[in-house]
Amino acid sequence: MKGLGSIASILAAGVLVIGAPLAATDAVAAAKAAPVAPKANGRPDFSGVWNVFNAVTVSGRTAMADPPMSKEGEAIVGAFRSQYNLVGMEPNAYCVEPGMPTVMYGVGGQPMEIVQTPTRVSLVSEVGMQVRRIFLDGRKPPDGYPVTRNGFSVGRWEGDTLVVDTRLIEAWMMPRWAHTDKARIVERFSLMKGAEVKVPRGRYYDPGALGDFVLVDQLTMYDPNIYETPPSVTVYYRHLRDDEFMEQSCPEGLWWDVMKKLKK
Repeated sequence: MKGLGSIASILAAGVLVIGAPLAATDAVAAAKAAPVAPKANGRPDFSGVWNVFNAVTVSGRTAMADPPMSKEGEAIVGAFRSQYNLVGMEPNAYCVEPGMPTVMYGVGGQPMEIVQTPTRVSLVSEVGMQVRRIFLDGRKPPDGYPVTRNGFSVGRWEGDTLVVDTRLIEAWMMPRWAHTDKARIVERFSLMKGAEVKVPRGRYYDPGALGDFVLVDQLTMYDPNIYETPPSVTVYYRHLRDDEFMEQSCPEGLWWDVMKKLKK
């Protein structure tokens, strides 16, 4: 009986020994099958066409609403808005886009294309054909550089995260994240596995269409003239594999309105 017990022990041990390599093999196979984040020159590659599927603020408010302002901010913004009847007014109906930060989340489902090189990341939004250039070569704005809707952006890599600092942004007193020309916006771009994304269902949320990786932009705006607490939003983008991107000719309708008046 002792001998049989020894044989049984040996057989049992053999099963364990044989089973271990099989488990290891399965683990290796699983690792190979797991999605790998795209890289370019050793950095995460954000290239491609992306589409917002959700934007989540810290306060839980919709990103399209004005964040809570300070008393001073309410006075500054209110003084501007009180001069006009803004009910139903949409500046983009007249080809005037808010620029930063709205261009990163308030695009009505229209896509954004990213072109990435070692020294620059360019973002082109289909809405208004807006362009952002993020310089990675350490440059600073030239003397006398003007304020613009999307500002001047410089970026640096912190591991696999692209940190972007944007300044020289034109003042915007209309609804959706009003700010002065002293505003500063800091973003942190990264890739997240689609399977790990846990956010509320947004207007464009489709869990079956997220793909292996999503692009995440954690955006915070600093403007002490308007806000005591800097407003922040996390924007999630899904990758459009077919690279659909159309040209938007916003001024054409306005131009034809003029042409009709000029018609003989």
